[in-house]
Amino acid sequence: MANKCGACGRFASTSDSVKCIKCSLSFHKHCVKVSSDARISKWYCRGCKPKATCAGGAAIGTPSSDGSTGGTDTEFTDALVESADRGRCEDDFAKDIKFIREQVTTILQEMASFHQEILKINKNIGDLSHRVGDVEKRVTMLEQRASDTNNLPDASKMEETIVELKNQLNDRDQASYLTDIEIANVEEIKGENPLNIVTLLATKIGVPLEERDVVSATRTGVRHHHDNVSGAEKLRPRPLVVRLARRTVRDQLLRAARVRRGADTAGLIAGAEPRRFYVNERLTRTNRQLFYKVREEGRRKGWRYMWTRDGCIYARRDSNTPRLRIRTDEDINKIFGL
Repeated sequence: MANKCGACGRFASTSDSVKCIKCSLSFHKHCVKVSSDARISKWYCRGCKPKATCAGGAAIGTPSSDGSTGGTDTEFTDALVESADRGRCEDDFAKDIKFIREQVTTILQEMASFHQEILKINKNIGDLSHRVGDVEKRVTMLEQRASDTNNLPDASKMEETIVELKNQLNDRDQASYLTDIEIANVEEIKGENPLNIVTLLATKIGVPLEERDVVSATRTGVRHHHDNVSGAEKLRPRPLVVRLARRTVRDQLLRAARVRRGADTAGLIAGAEPRRFYVNERLTRTNRQLFYKVREEGRRKGWRYMWTRDGCIYARRDSNTPRLRIRTDEDINKIFGL
């Protein structure tokens, strides 16, 4: 708010005036012959100047009407230097505040985008759950009908329909795992932090993860027992199931795991012995059992390649033969000649 100048009586803005710290009167800078760009923290008017002294007894320098000061030139110069330094500090502080605001704005925008992606994923999962529920109802109904019509001529056709519906249900379940991976053979420690373990393992294979990249990370399955070399009973570690925010992150992790095959947990988990860990895409129980059978038969028959991609199971005898997709146990019998 503007004040009246104690010299000319006109209104003076705060930026264009100086204020006496003794009598609180304001003066135009040009009325008291103070430079317009000078910033003085302490200033006394002509009337108050003789009464104000510094700690050593010398009067504080104040510009007068004839251009002279009540103190020495050195004192007034030091005041100007101090005020100029303060001005630079204020400018730097303002720049820092502006930079922080820009960073906060960017973070808020990224969080909003991430929130939208999570909402889309949840919506897709909800839709898949509804569809899976419908298919389960249809399978239950058809199984009930099949139990009542086993002796009818079209019983075999009914069984084929049930098998087909079960396959569809399995495919829908697998589709809900498109952003999931499974990390096996990582020692399980009481009170562990699965999210932290996943982040360390990802860094080990060259893919740095942020917390926003991981939707969830947890151990799944039942804790089984097995005997180690010394004969003592030891717990088998349950696999870590990780749901990622984006499918591209999952694919990046799987590629890195293939490149760095043989990586272990040395130096990552305190108090745990180093173990070689394995990163694979997550499969449904049906596909996991089917893939186990494919690998066993493939090794027995001398096939070189058995793998999964996006939940689908493939096999190839060697690099010169075409790949074959395996959906059911019947496909295993046909392909491996059982």
